[in-house]
Amino acid sequence: MHNPEWFQTLGRTHSDNLVVAPRVAAWSRTLRSVALLSLIATVPLSAQRRSTTRTSTTPTPESVAESMFAKRASATETATTLKDTYRQGAGDVLRILTSVGYRHTEVASVSLRHLDMKPAAAASTLRSLDVSADVVAGALADTRTSVDVASNALRSAGFSARQSTGAVADRFGVSAYDVYQSLRDAGYSVTDLTRAVTDLGLPVEMECLTEQNSPAPCGDFGQGNNEPVMGQVSWSPSGSHETGGVVTFQSTNIPTVQVYLGEQLLEVIEMTPSRVRARLPQTAQVGDLVFRRVSDGVTGLIEASYAVVAPDPFAGLDWSKLGAEAFSGAMEDADTWISTSTMQASSCTVLGLVATAGPGVLRNDGGFDGNIETRLKRAGAPDELAEAWQSEFEEAFLSWSDFLTIPSLPLYPTFGAFPGPVAPPTQNVPLPVMALASSRANEMSSKGLEARLSKALPGTGAAGARAAIGSFSVEFGTKFANFLSTAIVVNLLGTGPVPSFDAPKVPVGPVVGGECFSSGMWTIHLPSGTSTGME
Repeated sequence: MHNPEWFQTLGRTHSDNLVVAPRVAAWSRTLRSVALLSLIATVPLSAQRRSTTRTSTTPTPESVAESMFAKRASATETATTLKDTYRQGAGDVLRILTSVGYRHTEVASVSLRHLDMKPAAAASTLRSLDVSADVVAGALADTRTSVDVASNALRSAGFSARQSTGAVADRFGVSAYDVYQSLRDAGYSVTDLTRAVTDLGLPVEMECLTEQNSPAPCGDFGQGNNEPVMGQVSWSPSGSHETGGVVTFQSTNIPTVQVYLGEQLLEVIEMTPSRVRARLPQTAQVGDLVFRRVSDGVTGLIEASYAVVAPDPFAGLDWSKLGAEAFSGAMEDADTWISTSTMQASSCTVLGLVATAGPGVLRNDGGFDGNIETRLKRAGAPDELAEAWQSEFEEAFLSWSDFLTIPSLPLYPTFGAFPGPVAPPTQNVPLPVMALASSRANEMSSKGLEARLSKALPGTGAAGARAAIGSFSVEFGTKFANFLSTAIVVNLLGTGPVPSFDAPKVPVGPVVGGECFSSGMWTIHLPSGTSTGME
């Protein structure tokens, strides 16, 4: 056995002394060689082999992917490494990802989102890796691929009609008929698709016949075994139409047909191989819109639950004109109501110089003239709209007036110490109408009016309706706010007894249990700004 420690010591001794006899030097070199060989011999053979393997093996794309998968790297990260670092093509990247264990959903997503494969190429490659049609369709749907492009991709990849039908129906959220038609356009046969939708229980109404008398959606309504199949039908308007209106059907190879709405036979006013026009009933109703082939009585559903509706009375109205007419009528009604209203003595009490009145002090037993309704009807508005606008305006106005109060205001300065047994009717101290507070003042603001009318008026969905209501509300609300702040309350007479008066001992005293009231017009101008002559 060698002694490395001794060997190192010997070497240092020789080096330090710098005097080495030739024989000793040779002996030293021999010892060093023996020691080195001994050290090498003590390294295990397996370690030598591992070292040799590490230095001589280059990582493969598969081994790198396997390592990254083990370290839980995402499919996207691994795909990026394979593509950018190891120059792997899209197909090889997908193959490697699948082989090392990544889920099919991850692999499918990578193909479209990060490898930028075309839908058809991605679908074909994924199918070759045993990825299901459902997973492929899911990836296509997630990348906003259209249902038609997806259907063509599934067809070109070789998925069966049943596989593709189930996948498109599950993943794209379109109607069963659209699934059928999209796959039909992609090239699947009517027979295969009919069997697929039947097996899967999809609600496609197979109420029409193909050239071979096979059940099919009515887009393939046939003309018999020896005549061409009618093309896909389009019709306008769809969904619903006004009473007495005309529905137009367009296609190719249209046979001679009758058109029904439910059980009612419609009047056909035009019949050609490319176009049919039928007039709808004059009464509102709902029913299935159906073609009935005259030659053999075969029927084909065009649209279920087609609605014939009464004409919209609010469509085509000049809403701007109606808004202006309503504003003029509202100002007339407001002026008339204010000019004929009175302050009620029964609601107002006077104590000293202070007058107080609760809700109900302002009354008008005559009501409104209905000028909004009159003007709107004259301008061509439907009765329903005119009456509703009048009613909603009146309710808003009365909400303000019914809750108007006199909130303990010093209206009669002389009544604090009046020199007599009874204070005679005396004019109030002038003050703005706004001082007569109403808890419902917001009802007459621009925002309050617009909210009320927008909610209550019929036909507000029509073009121009909201703008007209907004304009009316702003104009009237602004006018009324100006009335409240600038119109002055006058001719509000106060009177009442002075119980403590006892001349000459008590020559003056406060009014107690008095009242206030108006004997006529009580403001200097009206909401429109018109003067009342009371200045």
